[in-house]
Amino acid sequence: MMSSPRDDNPHYNPGHLLDTLIRLYNVKNDRQLADRLRVTPPLLCKIRGCKIDPPSWFLIHLNEETNFSVRELRALMGDYRAHSGPSARHPTSDELSAQRTLRVEVIQRPGPHARAA
Repeated sequence: MMSSPRDDNPHYNPGHLLDTLIRLYNVKNDRQLADRLRVTPPLLCKIRGCKIDPPSWFLIHLNEETNFSVRELRALMGDYRAHSGPSARHPTSDELSAQRTLRVEVIQRPGPHARAA
């Protein structure tokens, strides 16, 4: 049996993903979002109500529409698993904290006034 993002994950809420898409596309509700994404409104209703997990084809469709990676889309729902296979497990709080650290690197690029060597 496939593991669900809901299993042992109190942070899972696909409504956060849908709310983000509503803000991204500047629409007012799930019906308008469904029209914009070319899916049926009952699908979004079932996803928001946690009656079904978002199908893989839906996440791929969102990836193509928004240019967010599937991992980013899953993270917007609170699903931080590395994969979604049968052995998938949710990371611990410490592991999540380590993943959320931001590493910034400054890359020096020659500007328009840089001298040729």
